[in-house]
Amino acid sequence: MPQKTKREMEEKARASTQIALLFYALFLFSILSFMISSMISSVAAEGFDVKVTPIKTIITETQPALLSVDITNLATTETFEVFTLQTAFIFPTKILTIASGETKTIQLEIYPQIKQSGFYEFVFFVKSQHTGEIKQLNEQIRLLTLEDALHFSVEPETLSVSSTKLTLVVINVADISVENARIEASSQIFQETFETLIKTKEELRFDVAIDVSKAEGGRHNITVKFYDSGTLAFVEDVPYKIERIYDFTQSKSVSGFLVRQTIVKFENKGNTREALTYEEAVTFPEKVFSYFSQKPEFKTDEEGLKAKFGITVEPYVTKELLIKTNYLLPLIV
Repeated sequence: MPQKTKREMEEKARASTQIALLFYALFLFSILSFMISSMISSVAAEGFDVKVTPIKTIITETQPALLSVDITNLATTETFEVFTLQTAFIFPTKILTIASGETKTIQLEIYPQIKQSGFYEFVFFVKSQHTGEIKQLNEQIRLLTLEDALHFSVEPETLSVSSTKLTLVVINVADISVENARIEASSQIFQETFETLIKTKEELRFDVAIDVSKAEGGRHNITVKFYDSGTLAFVEDVPYKIERIYDFTQSKSVSGFLVRQTIVKFENKGNTREALTYEEAVTFPEKVFSYFSQKPEFKTDEEGLKAKFGITVEPYVTKELLIKTNYLLPLIV
């Protein structure tokens, strides 16, 4: 009887131990299952979505491109950073906090740092500051400089000496507009400033009063300075012509005997600059005892000694060359 009782007690103790181990295993399994379930839920909840909507991607060097960016947070409340590593197109880095399941929209103003027309791939990033997850976004930007978009010309291309006005023509060949344009145009025949709106594919014509009465004939330029919202975008020379008028005369008068005075008159009634070489025969004493209103270069050829002068006469100008010889000077000396 005692042996049976002892055996039964050992079996009961063994059974109790097995039951305890079973309950302990079930407990550990429950804890592990809960942790795995939590991990699965956490992994499923992590992440974010980004949607980009282009607003304005055809721009000039003075205008920003515009993108609308929607960020949807699929995890717990999170802080996101929006940035770019590019230097050709930039925008200030943005930091925003988004609650779980919430979508926030931001607008990026992307400013070009280059002045060369072309198609460019713009790359920027959205980064989760908690998990470090990064999404890369790519958008194409068309940059068309204002100098390439706007074409300037003059009508008529050749002005007569009786012309009193010209027309400055501006043609916008691009699908962009300039709301606050200022055009400063200047030349020897006029100076004007125009402030205007330039629409897409628009042609503008500005009539300008001119004065060519004292202008030189030939090819000239109108210097155009173009400003967009007060910022100088470019400077361009726009060519035009003024018809040439040639009306040049030369005369010579001599007076006096012992004190002789020679005056050579060059009269330019035309609008074209005249450049010539004038030579006057002199003797050696005349070279020594003469006054020249313009310093000559002396040369000797088969005809003898000559004073050589380089003469330039501007349009509508009369110029005189004076040679005064005092034959009494040798007697005085």
